[in-house]
Amino acid sequence: MMTWKNWLIPFSIVGCIPAVALAEPLILSPQFVVDRTLTSSVEAKNIETKEALQKRSWYQARSKFDNKFTVNGSYEISKSESLTQVFSNDEDRTQSYGFGFSQKLPTGTNLEFTYARQTRSSELNSFAQANGLSPDWSLDTLALNITQELWQNLFGKADRLAVEVARENLKNASLQKIEDYEQLVLTALNQFWAAYVAQQNLQHSLASRDRFRNLVQTVQNKSKLGFTAPGELAQSQADLEEQEQRVKSASFTYLSAVDLLFKTLQMDPPSDVTFKVEDTLPAKPKEQSLVLDTNRSIQLAKQKLNMSQLELESVESQQSPALNLVAEASLTGGDAEPSEAFSEALSGTRPIYSVGLQFATSFGSNLRQGELAHFRSQVMEKEYALKIAKDQLSVAHLEAQREVNTHFKIAESASRQVSFRDKAVKEFERAYRQGRTDIFNVIQAYNSLFTNQTKAIRAIGDYHIALNKLAAIQDELIKIPQTEIKGR
Repeated sequence: MMTWKNWLIPFSIVGCIPAVALAEPLILSPQFVVDRTLTSSVEAKNIETKEALQKRSWYQARSKFDNKFTVNGSYEISKSESLTQVFSNDEDRTQSYGFGFSQKLPTGTNLEFTYARQTRSSELNSFAQANGLSPDWSLDTLALNITQELWQNLFGKADRLAVEVARENLKNASLQKIEDYEQLVLTALNQFWAAYVAQQNLQHSLASRDRFRNLVQTVQNKSKLGFTAPGELAQSQADLEEQEQRVKSASFTYLSAVDLLFKTLQMDPPSDVTFKVEDTLPAKPKEQSLVLDTNRSIQLAKQKLNMSQLELESVESQQSPALNLVAEASLTGGDAEPSEAFSEALSGTRPIYSVGLQFATSFGSNLRQGELAHFRSQVMEKEYALKIAKDQLSVAHLEAQREVNTHFKIAESASRQVSFRDKAVKEFERAYRQGRTDIFNVIQAYNSLFTNQTKAIRAIGDYHIALNKLAAIQDELIKIPQTEIKGR
C-alpha cells in the first residue's frame, strides 16, 4: 500500500542512485519521483550548493587559530655616516635571516617563537682597527613572545563566540537543506498527482467520446427506420463534437503536466507512461498534536535567534578597550664565528626578559553604539520571528488536518456519485433503445457522468496532495540525517 509520508531517503546514498534507463512504458510511482528528484533534479543540486556556500564562514572563524610560519631574509651594504663619526665603518655588509612560528589559542593567547641571525662583515675604521675589533661578527637571537588579551576579547571570548556563530550557521544551513529538499519533493509529488489526474481525465474524455460515438451510431440506425424525433441526430452529433474538443483540451493538459514533471525529474518524456498508484484512496492518518519546539521550521527560527544572541555577545565583548599583557624572553649570543654565536645563545648566558601592558581605545566614534543597537534590534527581530513562526505553524497544521479530512470526504462522496451516475447511464441507454425516453436524457446522463468522473479524480488528487502537505508540515515527508559539524 502506498504510504502518504516518510519518504525515507538516507543522506549517504543521495546522488548515488543510478539513472533509470527509459523504458516504454515507463512505470511512474510516487517513490520513483522522490528518488529521482533528490538525485537528479537541478533544484536538488542547487540546494546542495547553497549549503556548501555557508562553509566559508566556518573556515574563516577557525582560521584565527591556524598555525603560521614566517621566513625572512635580507642583505644590506652600508657606507653611511653617523653622528659619532668615530664609530662609522668604511663599509658594512649585513646578512639577516630568520623564521618564526605563531599561533593564537582559543583563550585569547598569542604565542610566537622566532629565531633571527645577523652576520656582518665590515671594512673597519681606524678607531676599530686600533682597538682590535673583529671585522666579522654574528648575532643570534631566540625569542618567545606571549600576548594575552585581558579586556577586549577577554581571554578569547569573542573569538570563541565567532566560531560558535559559524557552527550555528552551518547547522542552520544543514537544517535548511532538509527543509528545501522537503519543499522540492512536495512540489514534485504535486506535479506527479497533477499529471496522474490529467491522465485519468484524458482517459475519461476518450471514454466519453466513445459513448457519444456509439450514441450517434444508434441514433443514425433509428433514424433510418424513422424512429427518431426531430433534431435527435443533429443534437447527438453536436455533442460528439464537444467531446472531441474535450479530448483535445484534456490531451493538452496532460502533455503539459507530464512535460513539467519530467523537467523536474531531468528526463525526456517517454512515449508512454504508466502511473503506479497502489491505493487511490488510502485511509486518513490518525490526527496527532504537533510538538512545535521539535519541528524543523521552529528549530530554524530558534537557531537564527541563537546566532543573533551569540553575535550580540561577541560584539559586546569587542566594544571594550584593548588591554594586552605582553611577556617576552630572548636568548642572545654573539661571536665572530656563527656557530659560536649560536652556541652562546643556546647556553642562555645572555638572556633578555621583558613584561608590559598594551592599551588602545578610540574616542569620538558612534560606530560602537551603532553596532550594539543594530545587533540588539536583530535579536528582538528574531524573537518576534520565532513567535510568528510558531503561530503560523499551528494554524497551518490545523488547516492541513482539516484539508485532509475535507478532501477525503469529498473523494469518498465523489466516488459514490460516479457509481450512481454510471448506473443511471446504463438505465437511460437501455430505456432509449426501448423507446421509453428521449435522447436528451441520455446526453444529460453522459455529461453528468463525465463531470462527476472529473470531480472524483480531481478530489483523489487533491486528497493525496493534502496528505503530502500535512506530512511536510509534520516533518514526515522525507527524513534525511543532518550533517554533523565537527571542529574546534
